[in-house]
Amino acid sequence: MQWRGESLYTQPPTIGQVILAPELKSLVQQQDISLGELTLKPSGYIVDEPDVGMNFFRLAPKVIAHHDDVLNSGLIGPASRVKYRLLLAGNPQQLNAYRKTLTLR
Repeated sequence: MQWRGESLYTQPPTIGQVILAPELKSLVQQQDISLGELTLKPSGYIVDEPDVGMNFFRLAPKVIAHHDDVLNSGLIGPASRVKYRLLLAGNPQQLNAYRKTLTLR
C-alpha cells in the first residue's frame, strides 16, 4: 500500500493523524476530521492498494489511523466490523524467520 502527502510515505500514520481514501479528498480539503470521539488531522491520501481490486463504487471509503487512535475513538465495541491488516517488509529470509516465530506460538 502506498499513500501520499507532501511525499510518498514509508511509515504508518502517527497518533493524531489519519490517511484517507482519495474519494474523501474533495470533502475534507485539509480540515480536521472526526473519528468517533477524536479529532484527527489528515496527513495524506491512499495512492495504491495492491491487495484491492478495481472498485469504482465504495460504500465505505477507507481510513487508515494509528491503532491507539482506533482504540480511543469509542467506535469499537461488540459487533463492530473492523478489519486489521499486518503489513510486513523485508527480504525473504527475514519474512520466513518471522513467519516461523508466529507458527511456533
